Amino acid sequence: MLRVLQNLVGNAIDGCDERSDGKVRIEVRDRKENIEIIISDNGKGIPEQIRNNLFDPFVTYGKTGGTGLGTAIVKSIVEAHKGRIRFETTTSQGTSFFIQLPKAQGPRV
Repeated sequence: MLRVLQNLVGNAIDGCDERSDGKVRIEVRDRKENIEIIISDNGKGIPEQIRNNLFDPFVTYGKTGGTGLGTAIVKSIVEAHKGRIRFETTTSQGTSFFIQLPKAQGPRV
């Protein structure tokens, strides 16, 4: 899960610019049957042209570095923990990722 947070917080920082004052927020909410982690920024938002494919491998936009694998890796890790991930984004206002993980994981082997 550390890799998930590193990727999403890194992307949030990349999405911020001098106009947005670069705010990134991490929240954890205790729900009945799951834990919700929310990573939000007040940056540029995710461009319309990649929103539908954001979690696909090699999807990137406007970055000088990176492979476009970050969000695909994030999704695979979340799903490996029997969780779900989704996002909400608004151009020029920011993005929020919502990760829901079950409180009860099966026995460890």
